[in-house]
Amino acid sequence: MCDIDMPSPTEQALLPVMRRFNDAFLRPERFGWRDAYALAAMTWGPSRGLAIAHAVQDFLAALMTSRPVPLRLADPAASIKPLGPDEQAVLRLLRAMQADEAPAARDEIALLTQGRIEAAVIRTGLELAAKLDPMLPMTPDRDRPALEVVI
Repeated sequence: MCDIDMPSPTEQALLPVMRRFNDAFLRPERFGWRDAYALAAMTWGPSRGLAIAHAVQDFLAALMTSRPVPLRLADPAASIKPLGPDEQAVLRLLRAMQADEAPAARDEIALLTQGRIEAAVIRTGLELAAKLDPMLPMTPDRDRPALEVVI
């Protein structure tokens, strides 16, 4: 398990979304989930961004229920670097899942959940990793038709 010195552009875009959802789990009265969905839609466009945000929320919820303590992610307003241990482990897990490196992914899940390898974490992690395909463009698709109200 190595440290992540430089997150990829996709990971850099993902971190603030993850941090906002984590903040929403810990402090629901702050409504961080709204910011997470809005940020993802701005980053990846409405259809892909909302799908990614939903996958992040599902994945973090599965992780939270399989851990005895909450994830320790940085404040949503903090800079990307330095990454904390839990943030690095989540990014390493997603990288391993994208690369189909099952032993590395299993090690990261065990690290994040203190040894509890639960199907929900694997399933939601794989779903998120698939949506974060680095071959797809990061920018929102501006050429898609938008609905307009005509009076």
